[in-house]
Amino acid sequence: MRQRFTSLALFSTVLMMTCLSSMDAQVTFTVGTGTSSQSYPVNMVWWYSRSEAVYTSAEMISGGWTGGPGTISNVRWNIASVASYTPQTGSVLRIYLENTTQTTMTTGSPSTSGTLVWSGAHPLFNVAGWWNFTLTTPFVYSGGNLIVRVERDDSNYGSGAYFYYTSTTSTTHRGAYQDYTAPTSLTADYNRPNIQIVATASGDPPPFIVINTVPGCVASTSPGTTITATITDNNSVAQAAIWFRKNTGSWYNAAPTSIVGSAYTFAISHSTLGGLVNSDVVSWYIGARDNANNVATSPFGGSGTTPPGSTPPTTFNSYTAETILPLPYTQGFDTPGHGWTLGGTSSTWRIGA
Repeated sequence: MRQRFTSLALFSTVLMMTCLSSMDAQVTFTVGTGTSSQSYPVNMVWWYSRSEAVYTSAEMISGGWTGGPGTISNVRWNIASVASYTPQTGSVLRIYLENTTQTTMTTGSPSTSGTLVWSGAHPLFNVAGWWNFTLTTPFVYSGGNLIVRVERDDSNYGSGAYFYYTSTTSTTHRGAYQDYTAPTSLTADYNRPNIQIVATASGDPPPFIVINTVPGCVASTSPGTTITATITDNNSVAQAAIWFRKNTGSWYNAAPTSIVGSAYTFAISHSTLGGLVNSDVVSWYIGARDNANNVATSPFGGSGTTPPGSTPPTTFNSYTAETILPLPYTQGFDTPGHGWTLGGTSSTWRIGA
């Protein structure tokens, strides 16, 4: 009898461990390590404050996210310094999250899109460190880039908290603040608030693609272009493909020409595109599928499994074909060409030795 009980207990323990191991894991990750501070995302020196920031999937993965879709349950901002402030009765703070393919912010009207995930009485922000918001509406994150929008409405002003931010190489934040009425235009800047996010991964994440080479322009006479990328997956990458087209023509795809570990090399054939002439634009993206048929594209947003990325994303990488003239080269002004126009007496312009 004791032997049967021991076996049953062992079986139950193994079953419990198996079930626990299959549960989705909650992950806390941080984007931004800067140690300078500013009033955004919530400026309390003015009645109304607006802040919008975009965080890329690559940045979130670098910050500790597992990659792929999930459910966001908490967002936090890191308070560098506090000040005494009493919000007025009726003051409110709102937080919106939005899945996006955007990578930058531009100056313009405040956004009206996104999902309202937290709304309530204006917090005091009176304790330094990570200030936590447990979302009243958990957000379904698609696995791509994320916009975080914060709105403050009050009828008072005074000293307020300052939050840590990180300076980025592109305009990843925009904001504005003023009294009496809400701002109608937000100014883009490079100072994005550091953020900490708590999310639960949704099952098996798709492959993670990092593009290593992004050509800007090529000679119109070149036979093709080589693209390299690093593609990884928590299990294994089953298939990868590069998709390319000329101008707005049909999409073509090609398998990797080389795979060494996670290093992938692709070739874009210009003959497949019917050749190139000056100013042709070649758009391209990479798709990858893992052994569970999860698909990722870079840029983000594509889908389809045969081959991976058969449904293109809404934005692409691209390069332009240019006519490159051999040196030495002589151009007569009597016969205009290559952007030169005829005017005046006959003459020539010589480039090169």
